[in-house]
Amino acid sequence: VQLFAMLSTALVFDLRRGDVRMSDRKRLGGFAVVIAGVVADNLAATGSGIEFTWQTVALLAGTFGSGVGYALQAKCNGRLARDLGTTTRAIALSAAVNILASLPLDAVIWQEFNIHLVFELSDWPLWLFGGVQSAFYIGSLAVLPKKLGYTISYLTLLLGKLVSSSIVDAVGLTGKAVQFDWMRGSAILLVLVGTALFSGAGVP
Repeated sequence: VQLFAMLSTALVFDLRRGDVRMSDRKRLGGFAVVIAGVVADNLAATGSGIEFTWQTVALLAGTFGSGVGYALQAKCNGRLARDLGTTTRAIALSAAVNILASLPLDAVIWQEFNIHLVFELSDWPLWLFGGVQSAFYIGSLAVLPKKLGYTISYLTLLLGKLVSSSIVDAVGLTGKAVQFDWMRGSAILLVLVGTALFSGAGVP
C-alpha cells in the first residue's frame, strides 16, 4: 500500500508538470506492470489472508498516507534546497524536523509500552550507516526528480529496494534466511520491465 501510494503520488506530480501525459499509453502501461510487480511481491511476502476490520482499514489508510508523505518529502526537499541555496542545508533542516517530530512518538512508546532508551556502543556503527544512508536518500531525492522526473526516480528506487531486500533475505542478514522463490523473482522482473517501458527504453 505504501509503495502504491508513493508511486501514484509521483505519477500525479509528473502529470501536473507535463512530464507524463495521459496519452502516453506505453509509459502508463509500464506503470501498471510495475504495480503488478508490487502486488506479486506482497503476495510472496504474505502467506495468510488479511481480515479486514476497522483497525485494519485505519492502519492501511495510515500506511497509504505515509507513502504519499514520502513522495511529498522529495518535492518539499527540492523546493527547500532551492530556497536555502544548497542541498546540504535542505538535508540538515529535514533531518532536524524529523527528529523533533519523532520526540512525541518516542515519549508515547516510553510511557505506554515501558520501552526505555538504551545506548550501546556496539550499535553506533549501525546508527552511523543509517544516518549516512538517510542523508544520501534525502539529498538524492531533492535532486534526481528534477532531472529524471518523480515517477522514474521512484521506480528506480523501488527496483533497488526489491533487489537489495532479496539479497538480505537470502543471505539472512537480519537473522532469518528467506528463500528467493519464483514469486519474488517474477516481482523483480515485472518491476524491471515496467520501469524500462515507463522510461522509454527501446523507443526508436
